Formats: sequence, C-alpha cells, structure tokens
Amino acid sequence: MYKKIALAVGFVAAGILPGAAAEITMGHGDPGGEWYTSMNQAASVLFESILESEAEADLTVNVYPAGQLGSEADLLQSVQSGAVQVAMAAATFSSVCPEAAVFDVPYLFSSEPDAWQLLDGPIGTKLRDICIERAGVRILGYGESGFRHFTNSRGPISGPSDLSGLKVRVMQAPQYIEMLSALGAEPTPIPFPDLPAALATGVVDGQENPISVIVYGKLYESQDYLSLDGHTYTVAFMLINEDFFQSLTADQQALVERAGKASMMMHRSIQQLNSAQGLTELTEQGMQVNRPDADSIAEFKAVTQPAVIDWLRTTDADQNFIDEVLDAAQSQ
Repeated sequence: MYKKIALAVGFVAAGILPGAAAEITMGHGDPGGEWYTSMNQAASVLFESILESEAEADLTVNVYPAGQLGSEADLLQSVQSGAVQVAMAAATFSSVCPEAAVFDVPYLFSSEPDAWQLLDGPIGTKLRDICIERAGVRILGYGESGFRHFTNSRGPISGPSDLSGLKVRVMQAPQYIEMLSALGAEPTPIPFPDLPAALATGVVDGQENPISVIVYGKLYESQDYLSLDGHTYTVAFMLINEDFFQSLTADQQALVERAGKASMMMHRSIQQLNSAQGLTELTEQGMQVNRPDADSIAEFKAVTQPAVIDWLRTTDADQNFIDEVLDAAQSQ
C-alpha cells in the first residue's frame, strides 16, 4: 500500500515550491520525429503545447522520446520516485497497479467505443484513485495501443485449435502467458527488440501485437498470416507523480488534467489512423489477412477468459473493482 510522503519532501524532490514555476520531465518509448504517426509522441507534443501556451501557468515541459529515459518499466519507477514527473505506459502499468491488468482480459471489449465509454466513466475515475493510493501515481488520461492480433508463419488462425503447438512470442506478463497456454500454444516471452530476429530464425512461429506495431517492426518480413481476432485491447496511460501534482496550484492542476485528457484523445485518434493505414500496408506487403467469425470469437473467449480471470483472482488486485469492470463490460 502506497504511503503518502509529506508534501514538503515531494516539493524538494520536484525542485519547486508551492505555486512557483514548475518544470516537467516527460518520457516515453515511441520514436520522436514525425509526431503525427507516433501515438506517444503526438500525445506528448500536445500536452507540452497546451501547458506552455498558457504563460500565466508558468509550466515548462521537456519531452524525451524513444526510451531516452529508460524502458517503460524504468519510467514507471522514475515516476513513482519523482525523478520523472510524467510518463506514458501501457501493459506494464499493471506491475505497479495490478488492477489495471483487468483490461487485459481476453475479448473483454468488442469495439474501441465500448472501451472508451468504460474508461471515460466512473470506472476510469475509480482506477485513478486506486492507483494514486497504491502506487503514488495519478492517471491523467486513457489512450490506446489498440486491439492485439495474432500473426504467424504456419497458416491462418480461425479458431483456438489453429494455435495448438504454435510457439508464440508474448510480453513478459503473466496474463498473456495464461491466455496462450489456455489456447494450447507455447508462450515464449521475448523482448520486442529481439522479436524480428526470433521470427526470422524460427525461434518462435508467431506473435501478437496491434497492427501499428506489426507495421513498425516490419514483422511482415517473416510473418505470412494475420488473423484479426482482437483478443485484447491494450490501454495506454498518461501518468504523473502524485506528490508533484499536489505541489501544483489549483489552476496548474486543472490545466494539467485538461491537457492530459485532450492529449490522450489525440493518442486514440493517431492509433485509429495507424491501424486503418497499417492494415492496408500489411495487405500490400503480401500478408494474408483473415477475420475469425463470431462463432470462433465466442470459442476463443470461452477458452481464454476463465484462465486469465482465474489468474487475476490470485493477485492482490482489488477484487471488487475487478468484478465491477467485468460486469460493466459484459453489460455493454
């Protein structure tokens, strides 16, 4: 359980006094450069622009893209400690706030608007409060890395049986290992930078990622088949150190929160554009694309959801919150 540090200590760590000018260090792992194709960079640029456009707020933002401040896990630790004030994170956020892992339950959402409706309502507010108390970080907004899909070099994946015996690269995250194991595949955790080589050399047969990541990693060079099953919807989070946030004036806090929400709306929009354009590109690169039908998706869901939910029950996540999210998603 997060024990709130005295605000005076937070002010010293942040290098500011209450009501004074504040300088914000912000990091993420996406490329910089053409921000309109990079979700995290687009959100960061907008966040910076909104804060610095209101001179009376006296806020300065320094954005460090492309992992300059470390991996996503490193950034999470840095935001918790206050060494970095703001960061972007996705699935790894559940390592410090386990309640966030509920959004990795397979086939929880059937569309992006369903996810947005849930995240932008009382459940999103409740998760923010839980993570402040547990981890000392505040969620400023919810973006998306998008629905994740399977690719492989063996053949189309139309149902669970097509994954049997397939060696599939996954993130080093228990929920994804449980999901692939339930499908009869061989989940193989591999860092993303090593994934293209692992696919090219046959260390693994396939992998799962959003369309934009498949394009970015040029995974089509060794993967012939893309199956649009949308097994999980990956939420992206903009996070701020809570002690730093509380050190700001009320007007500064309101501006930071407004900028965070607007920036993550931009994040979602860039993701939607990347997915639409990326699917066209993957087809042009020669990938064979199939979309499992409704009966197959129901079969995938029946096989995978219980395994991941059972794993969630073993964690120290707030089980009442887990139930609330599952019930809300089910009723959509």
